[in-house]
Amino acid sequence: MKNLFKLKKELNLGMLMALTLVYSSSRLLATEARSAGMGISTANENTWATEGQLPYIYSNPAAIGNFGPMIYGEYGAIGGLGKGGIILQPTSALNVGIFVGHTADTAGITKIHTAFTSFAPTNLGVPSVFSLIGINAGLTNQNASLIGEYNLGKFILGAGFSYARAAKTATSKDTNTKQDITVNVSDIVLKPVIGFIFDANKLKFDGSIAYRINGVDDSNTFKDAINNIDQKETYKNNGLGDIVSDFQAIFEAGHNTLHATVGFDYLDRNSKYDFSFTSAAGTFTNEVNYFESGYKIKAGISDELKISNDVLAFAGVGFSMENITTSTPSFKSVLNSGTPTTGYMGAFQKSTDTRILVPVFLGMEASLSEKWQGRFGVKANLFDIKPAIAYTSTVVTPGATSGTSITTKAETWNDSAPRFATGITFKISNLAADWNVSVPLFTSGPFIVSGNAIPAGMATDFAVSYKFGENSGKTTIKKDDIR
Repeated sequence: MKNLFKLKKELNLGMLMALTLVYSSSRLLATEARSAGMGISTANENTWATEGQLPYIYSNPAAIGNFGPMIYGEYGAIGGLGKGGIILQPTSALNVGIFVGHTADTAGITKIHTAFTSFAPTNLGVPSVFSLIGINAGLTNQNASLIGEYNLGKFILGAGFSYARAAKTATSKDTNTKQDITVNVSDIVLKPVIGFIFDANKLKFDGSIAYRINGVDDSNTFKDAINNIDQKETYKNNGLGDIVSDFQAIFEAGHNTLHATVGFDYLDRNSKYDFSFTSAAGTFTNEVNYFESGYKIKAGISDELKISNDVLAFAGVGFSMENITTSTPSFKSVLNSGTPTTGYMGAFQKSTDTRILVPVFLGMEASLSEKWQGRFGVKANLFDIKPAIAYTSTVVTPGATSGTSITTKAETWNDSAPRFATGITFKISNLAADWNVSVPLFTSGPFIVSGNAIPAGMATDFAVSYKFGENSGKTTIKKDDIR
């Protein structure tokens, strides 16, 4: 009997050591493709839900020390076609990484462009050239991100800076009508961020604050040589940008690791449109201001569980409420240097748009053999609704300050089908290859094994990573060695 208890104790110890090795090694060679195989991504806003996820470094740069030194590259349709990076460790306390291709957060840019296209003005019967050619250049990928952290022991400080830019130029020349059009569009997103991690053994705290600048600098010219018309439009951001904050507590209790996160974002996406029109009749100028600002409250909780010696699982729920106040633009027009005319573009309208989102997600990762690992994840929106929105419209004439108010309401439910993700990793020493696929759960999910998944709903990524440096040859790693 004593030998039986001794054998059982040794088996439990062996299982725990094996689990620790699987748990640690999978995170030391982490990529965004690996995370996506469990349904974890920056777009899903759940990189906090389980430890050791590479995309989390874009929210909190202090976490970069969990992954270096390493180099990786990815290609696929889930998070942008091409991306990669390198993490260096100049000293034992310092980690620095350079990354390219990570998808930028373009929500602010999209909102600014939407505001313009919703109220695209028509001046003196001449339609906006922007509305004719289109102004949305689209920021597909981050151009570059620089991230670093310094380990002070129990306290880790991190900082990062991301830069993304997209631009295009469109020209049109008609030799018959003698009309020339030139459109220049330049969008930019700048995001400096600072973060920290405080490790109090079983309890950890981390947090970050970022400032996201949504830059729009669009312009065009329209020239009509026959009618002697010279028109110019410019459209630029006029807001402060977005201030993004996130904080998390992590508590280890036996085989469970509990994660709780809260966050608050301040959103300021005001913009300004200028128009000038010169003809034989004189010069007309028009200045239009678009007002859009608000906030976003975020929260979430997840439970990370060691199920057995080679299986890890997590499940969680998130919450976000975005509240945006938008006002119909005001304008200031001047004809031939005369007295300015002020008012609103049509009927004055002020609305508060609230969106409540409650996503649920779960995932699992397991060691299939010495060289193979597998994983899967499911993410769905349990609740996704825009509650009744109050639009207060006041009919005013240029220069007037009051009018008749009419209030209407609208409610929108968003149809968000669950998505299923799965992936595998093949690892030889310090080299690993990750592959994943993501599909709508009920329409394509059952057909993944047969290979008949619907192509239109399927996205996939492939990544290769290599860990180097003096510590890359470790064969046993404690869970406490990483975050």
